[in-house]
Amino acid sequence: MRSFRPVFQQLYARMSAEWQETEKGKLIESYAFPAPTVEEGDDMADGLLYDAEGESHHLSELQGRYILLDFWSIYCGPCRMSEPEMEEIAHLYGDKLALVGISNDEKTSWSKFLKEHKMPGYQWKEPKNGGRSLASRYKAGGIPHFVLISPEGKILKMWTGYRKGILKSKLKKFISEDTIHSTR
Repeated sequence: MRSFRPVFQQLYARMSAEWQETEKGKLIESYAFPAPTVEEGDDMADGLLYDAEGESHHLSELQGRYILLDFWSIYCGPCRMSEPEMEEIAHLYGDKLALVGISNDEKTSWSKFLKEHKMPGYQWKEPKNGGRSLASRYKAGGIPHFVLISPEGKILKMWTGYRKGILKSKLKKFISEDTIHSTR
């Protein structure tokens, strides 16, 4: 999208103020003037998220624990392959780690999937925010895309892709053995 930014900026500048206030106008603005991306070591980016019931949430609600963001889709094979390991992590790290799945799926199919499958952690969706979405801010160009955040809100690690054991391996490097305990 970066290469199209000048086109979006020109298009946005030619729009009337009335059009800029529309949903499509705001989407064009988000691509023309995206929110800054974050890097490892930066403070976490936060934004408005929704659960399947439509209740609003923010990542900041979970500060004080490690947070593992999982940008995923119900149609993504590697995303689905990570589910058993995500379940294992949820039990292994108990209340020291909050798992947050952020889906990019259409609301109806996502809600139906969540009713049919027990997913660990929090399962949230974000509104279409173009260049200001959390996926964009965390540079989630592919899925699954994971982001590990410290209890203080600092980004510890970001990576894309899944293979068996990678989640436990990455978490083990950052979360000390003395914090691990089972919730069952």
